[in-house]
Amino acid sequence: MRRSPGRFGPLVRRLPPRRRFLIALFVAVVGVVLLVGAVLLAIGYLTRRDVLFRGQSDPYPQILAWGLLVSVALAVPLRYLLGGRSLADGYADAQDQATLDGLTGLRNHWAFREMLRHEIARTQRFGGSFTLALIDVDDFKFVNDSLGHQRGDEILVALSQALSSGRSVDRAFRVGGDEFALVMTHTGLDGAVHAIDRLKRVALEQMGGTTISVGLAEFDPISIDTDARTDSTVLRDRADRALYEAKRRGRNEVITFREIAESAPMRTSAATIIAVRRLLATRRMGAAFQPIWNLDTHRVFGYEGLARPAVEYRLGSPEDAFSGAARLGRVDELDALCRSAVLSHVQDFPCDALLFLNLAPEVLEHGVDAGVRLQQEVEAAGLRPSRVVLELTEYASERMGLVFAPVQMLRDLGFRLALDDVGSADVGLGLLGRIRPDYVKVDRAVVCSARDGGSGRAVLAAIVAYAAESGAIVIAEGIETEEILNHLVSAARTISRRARFVGGQGYLLGRPEADPWGDPERTWPLASMV
Repeated sequence: MRRSPGRFGPLVRRLPPRRRFLIALFVAVVGVVLLVGAVLLAIGYLTRRDVLFRGQSDPYPQILAWGLLVSVALAVPLRYLLGGRSLADGYADAQDQATLDGLTGLRNHWAFREMLRHEIARTQRFGGSFTLALIDVDDFKFVNDSLGHQRGDEILVALSQALSSGRSVDRAFRVGGDEFALVMTHTGLDGAVHAIDRLKRVALEQMGGTTISVGLAEFDPISIDTDARTDSTVLRDRADRALYEAKRRGRNEVITFREIAESAPMRTSAATIIAVRRLLATRRMGAAFQPIWNLDTHRVFGYEGLARPAVEYRLGSPEDAFSGAARLGRVDELDALCRSAVLSHVQDFPCDALLFLNLAPEVLEHGVDAGVRLQQEVEAAGLRPSRVVLELTEYASERMGLVFAPVQMLRDLGFRLALDDVGSADVGLGLLGRIRPDYVKVDRAVVCSARDGGSGRAVLAAIVAYAAESGAIVIAEGIETEEILNHLVSAARTISRRARFVGGQGYLLGRPEADPWGDPERTWPLASMV
């Protein structure tokens, strides 16, 4: 019994602030009613005997009725005078605490949304400008997994302190797990960039070397809408896209929306994000395999495994799914689900074929653990690492400093490497010498543009020449017409006769199927090129 109050206190403190206030007010009213009632009862008892002795009517009911009315009337003001003011202050404090982040002491996402709407409304009314900065801790999941959650919390607290120690006009918020927001009032984009550069230096020192990525978007007073709610959504989406670009370019970057305004992709829809959440929760993922042909011998030497979300999720393409996963910070999880779906369908994979398996560059940022996990997954599916070609996209170049060592480790484990979409951006060619891939997959746009000569032919010539010198095999993607195929073969032979051979894949040579190797009669689909 003596321990009951100790259990009751925490129970009350866990109640919502409004309910705690109403309970306290109820207790105060009941207490005052009982107190005043007791006094009146005592007075009534003393006077009742005298009144009854004189033969008058009993005044007791009238005394109780008036006492109850007086008690209710006096309860609230008396409670305020005797401590209600502190109770009201406590309620205000409770409301204040509801908008605070318990770990960092910064305002939370509820306060951020209100602040953003208020600042937009103020700017629309009085003019001027302000900038929104969205800040994300780089590789925070890796820090949590490798160094522990306590270290992760220390990093978040250090970043919050760096944010709080900045300019007095800025307002900092923690809006997610490792995502922070900074409303930079009365500040244009150029001034915001300088302030963020200073913040990055302070944060780097306080966070023990952990870096941050920042996306900036300036509020334009000539907005597309006069509703602060709409404008806050647009502004936050712009800053979010700038932050995503900063992550995509390799982290530890500051990107403004102005830099990417013309090339920024369409906003990932809420429906896509919801669909990705459902996909990761229910894990209904299928797989298909597209044959890759040796264009010299007309034989299939490999299959690319392609993960396919179930139609119920209504995801338009794998790019949509990974765009949504990036917004959720769950690219690693989606990539693991895709690999699992592909590897679960290779029990009868032909022993003389290679499996081309796509790999998101983010996976490699986990160092040695990523390679060991991949090896375990592949061997559990019944394949040796030497029969698996890991495809890296050209965007690996943007985080090359983080993935270079893991790439070498994958090669040491026996995996073969392919560089995907080479030529679709300038960085693709620069990666060839650094990664030294076994296979170079040429982007379809390069092959198509090479027909017209000029830069397209120069890019294709550089790729084929590299392959001839290094021993890598060139694979052309997206072959959909015989014209493209004929041009590719003739161009490759003209450029260099030392290349081992040229591979090709595309709808012309075979669409993705569940188990295309199950057809023992599969032959070269183009009789005219035998």
